Amino acid sequence: MKEAVKSAVRGAFAAYGRLQTTARELRIAPARRAAERAIAALPTMGPSLVDGPVLVDAAFQHPNYWQRFGLLRAALGFENLEQYALPGRFSTLGLAGTLRRMGIRHRLAPLTDAAAVAARRVEAREILTRAGDADGLFRAELPFGIPAFDLYDGLLRAQRTARVDLGHPDIADFVATWLAAAYSADDLVRRLRPGFAVLSHTQSGRDGYGVLARALIRHGVPMVVPNGFFENLHLHRVEAEPDLYRFFDPVEPEEIDAMPSARRESLAVLGRQAVMARLGGNSREFAGQLAFGPGQTDWSREEMCRDFGWDPAKPIVAILTSTWFDFPHLYGSSRFRDFADWVGVTLRAAAGAADVNFIVRGHPADRWYDGVYVSDMIGGQRAPNIGVCPYGKNGRSVMQAADALVTFYGSAALEYAMFGKPVLVPDIGWYHRHAFVRLAHSREDYADRIRRVWWRDGDWRPDPERAAIVQAYRFGYPAWQGDWRLDDDVACSRDRILHAIPARLAACAPAVRLELATIRDWYASGEILYHPFKIRRATELTHI
Repeated sequence: MKEAVKSAVRGAFAAYGRLQTTARELRIAPARRAAERAIAALPTMGPSLVDGPVLVDAAFQHPNYWQRFGLLRAALGFENLEQYALPGRFSTLGLAGTLRRMGIRHRLAPLTDAAAVAARRVEAREILTRAGDADGLFRAELPFGIPAFDLYDGLLRAQRTARVDLGHPDIADFVATWLAAAYSADDLVRRLRPGFAVLSHTQSGRDGYGVLARALIRHGVPMVVPNGFFENLHLHRVEAEPDLYRFFDPVEPEEIDAMPSARRESLAVLGRQAVMARLGGNSREFAGQLAFGPGQTDWSREEMCRDFGWDPAKPIVAILTSTWFDFPHLYGSSRFRDFADWVGVTLRAAAGAADVNFIVRGHPADRWYDGVYVSDMIGGQRAPNIGVCPYGKNGRSVMQAADALVTFYGSAALEYAMFGKPVLVPDIGWYHRHAFVRLAHSREDYADRIRRVWWRDGDWRPDPERAAIVQAYRFGYPAWQGDWRLDDDVACSRDRILHAIPARLAACAPAVRLELATIRDWYASGEILYHPFKIRRATELTHI
């Protein structure tokens, strides 16, 4: 009876959410029509560089995604190829108009439906039974050899928690849906035989992006993922499994090694300028505003040591956590089940480090998501030499107080390194190959380093210039763009984005055309990432 009531309540909330979505779609419909017509009118840059038919992910109904798709299509010239839209389970009533205005004539069925999910429930329960717990699920063998972390991370996201709860009432349905999507994606790619695909994501969340990406890889279909970071277009080509994890790589160490000294210095200056703007709360970038923007209070080393009763002569190591449920294995890491597992290993090792104090700082987006907090995760694992940074303390003052940093793949690593502070990372990420951080050799080696003042071992050296150059690739963009930029997917409302698109495309037409030409050159080059290609070609750069 209790479960029936809970199910009814969840159903009522879901119905209310659908009503809200419908009302919002109707309200923004005029602005959506104007924006999509402007996107569809982008000038094509030449004959198609890709083969058809083209499979188009239509599950992510965000105006910025369609703008990025439109830029990619115009640049590569595939608007006259047959395009097949793949909607998601939660696609809204506005999608039909979007596809019509974008000239996409074929609409496929979503990867899953109720019957397909029902057919996989027995298999889902068997997987969960064999797994037994979260660790077992993380190591599960899944169809087509898909890494279990694709399913695991999707469950984290759905449950909005730090570790997957196998007792969650909806977990069997989620696993059955994931399985149905995996089989359906493979069948779809075999039947449609696309020559090219455009995906909004490559990790499975509510929709089967991860299983679709891997089906495309298995069948040899190239794809591009049009992302947007830091107000700029970040295109990501995927043709093999390792490519999936490279979407945020800013610049390779070997490229920096080969740079002329003048180029290195100019990039380092730009990177330092961008970081100082970010640390001062003056960056337009969303995460930077959360960490360093208005409303943050300072906290000196002296105040920190007094608050926790620490000896100020002992070194302080900052532990910067990530958003707990936000795809821990995004960059291909495998040593830890999730961020909760990593933090648990870290704190147990830290408790035995008699000569070091540790300050644990939650991700600034924790409060924005209003989900899992650092205090929820630490519980009884806190020792006298471990303190928790209160939310609202300025990240810059914490960095100034700390002697070193430990983070999984937080961007703070580059800021600490830029100021010559040692950084330890437990697993691979998007900057682990650069010498300004130290990558632990294994899970055990990581815990061993936490127990001691590891940066005095002689196997790490500061390289502030290199850290600044990487920052230049992250936050920089060509000066020719002028006012041409993309609004943030998260920080900006869809209303604002939709209203801005037509005016900005018109006002920045010369820059947009140069962007399209650069995209075309990038794709023809065979390189995986667009933004580093664009930075490399630019003679004059600026930053957000």
